[in-house]
Amino acid sequence: MVQLPLQQWRLLTRKDRFEIRPFDMNQFLHNNLPTSIHWALSTYASYAVGQERGNNTILYLDSPAPVPCNSDFCYPETMAEIKNERRIAELEREISQLKSRLTTDELTKILNRRGLIEILRPWAREVAYQLANPDRRKALIVRALSLVFADIDHFKKVNDTYGHLAGDLALKSVAKILRENVREIDIVGRYGGEEMVLGLIGANLSDSKKIAEHLRKKIADTPIKFRDQMIKVTASFGVATLSADLNLEELIKHADEALYRAKNSGRNKVVTAG
Repeated sequence: MVQLPLQQWRLLTRKDRFEIRPFDMNQFLHNNLPTSIHWALSTYASYAVGQERGNNTILYLDSPAPVPCNSDFCYPETMAEIKNERRIAELEREISQLKSRLTTDELTKILNRRGLIEILRPWAREVAYQLANPDRRKALIVRALSLVFADIDHFKKVNDTYGHLAGDLALKSVAKILRENVREIDIVGRYGGEEMVLGLIGANLSDSKKIAEHLRKKIADTPIKFRDQMIKVTASFGVATLSADLNLEELIKHADEALYRAKNSGRNKVVTAG
């Protein structure tokens, strides 16, 4: 709680909250407002919660006070409404944070498997519909979706040789490279273990293969510093593109099979489905 001199603050309404802002006390006194408003402010305005916004500090009343309305100022019949609004806002933030924790991989800070599927599914459904019904959409909409599966080569050897902390660092390093080298609209997540997935919005198979090749080189050329050692890692990639007769699960299967072929044919390479 914050206590401030009444002379420095004025209570006014906004669309969704009641705020106290700095004002000129003399200007306020000459408004000839009802005595009950003066009483409410003098009783409760010194007890408020402060929040910085730009160059202004906004204070929210934190105690109930029965105050009336007039043409210049309008107040709730009970300031408990403010508490309710603040609590609702707090609950909304908590729900958002909880959802973020449920869909974000704690180690790499990219999406986890659940988050990936939640975001990829509507994209896959929409693109598949457009591919099957090319004349049904009036506006130009995204007509391609590709998945790129990436798997760190010999990851177990990294853990066995340098320890699990080094393995964690390798995962974070690769995730960072993937996230920083695709567009903001593209989807990046950890599918499980050392396997990561990119959802490339609007990219066809040829474009996606080029992107995967760029990422493969970037990972191979970026050694990981662990204590006093430099660890070199590589990754294998499998690429598949959605077609009208595929759903998301089938697209994932095709990309995963392409990755499997990349791993079994020498690693540190890009293989496309089909």
